[in-house]
Amino acid sequence: MKAIRAYVRERKAKAVVRALVAQGHPQVVATPVMAFGDALRGESLGFSGRMEMTYERIVLIEVICRDERVDETLETILRSARTGDGGDGAVFVVPIDVGVRIRDGARGSGILGQ
Repeated sequence: MKAIRAYVRERKAKAVVRALVAQGHPQVVATPVMAFGDALRGESLGFSGRMEMTYERIVLIEVICRDERVDETLETILRSARTGDGGDGAVFVVPIDVGVRIRDGARGSGILGQ
């Protein structure tokens, strides 16, 4: 199993989630986050009189999938999130060693329901 974590523009998040659900991913998590960094062109957030950082509102979209579905899932995310402009985001694929369904203690990729 793999966890796919996509950091996408806020205005593209709905399209990404819809595409993943249409692809057959029954569980998708979308969390609004703020990305901080020098290269961002977003809003300014003043923490104090001396410290100010630029941030961009983005959405972290997470989906867990079987290893054999990683490539198609990545393509779906890239196709639905890409604008061609700088700041489109990034996607990371992370291995999952153990997955456990809380309700019944079931383990492994069978808990995905895909």
